[in-house]
Amino acid sequence: MTTAAFPQDYHFFALTVDVDWAPDYMIDYMADAYTTAGVKCTWFLTHASPAVDRLRNNPLFELGIHPNFLEGSSHGKTEDEVIRHCLDLAPGATSVRMHALHQNSRIMWKLRHDYNIKVDCSLYLPRTPHLIPHTLCHSAADVPLVRIPFFWEDDVECLRKDKSWDIANPALHTHGMKMFNFHPVYVGLNEDDFTRYESVKRELCVGRQLSTLTREELQPYTSDEAGVNTIFTRLLNHIRENNLPTFNATEIAEYYLKTL
Repeated sequence: MTTAAFPQDYHFFALTVDVDWAPDYMIDYMADAYTTAGVKCTWFLTHASPAVDRLRNNPLFELGIHPNFLEGSSHGKTEDEVIRHCLDLAPGATSVRMHALHQNSRIMWKLRHDYNIKVDCSLYLPRTPHLIPHTLCHSAADVPLVRIPFFWEDDVECLRKDKSWDIANPALHTHGMKMFNFHPVYVGLNEDDFTRYESVKRELCVGRQLSTLTREELQPYTSDEAGVNTIFTRLLNHIRENNLPTFNATEIAEYYLKTL
């Protein structure tokens, strides 16, 4: 359990990353930014790479899994194949966020009972005040799965009519737990409206994986205007400058269970 004081009212920021097959230089960029700011982060892994390996020894980081249960998944053809593949990427992981937030009660029961996943972060409640964790049980004898709802996500922000890249926006400071989720590719491109990412997929990812693209290839698609990287940088600066505590997903779940 973290030694930082845990706010009893859950009024704090928490940071997560869905790796989503991003190029290594984008993963390294985010990891370096978290480390410089001294901010904890839970990374939900999708694939193996040298940059992912570099995350393993950083005490600020928790590694969870980001299983893709959709048809055509590179993680496997069955639920068990997908889960086992992802756990090979993060041995001993106890936290999960489903890719594309694809979830159902059967999968969550399987993750908890068969694979010792203790924390799920797949419930998205955008800009919702007073968020706290909750538990999910399928019977009175169940060991609970702690579910931590998340508050903000970069790709959804790109699509909002009232999108904002300003961390001072009052909508981002509502009371309660505010778990922010970022993707390295949107941070790396400093995406604003998905046009850059869609161009990359259309023009560079024909017959190639996103993870193989280089900084030089992606530089022409990277924005210098306000976007996802703007709020990512400003959020980390806000946390560092105000000496705010941060917690990974498992720490939040452990604290919540102690309060029941």
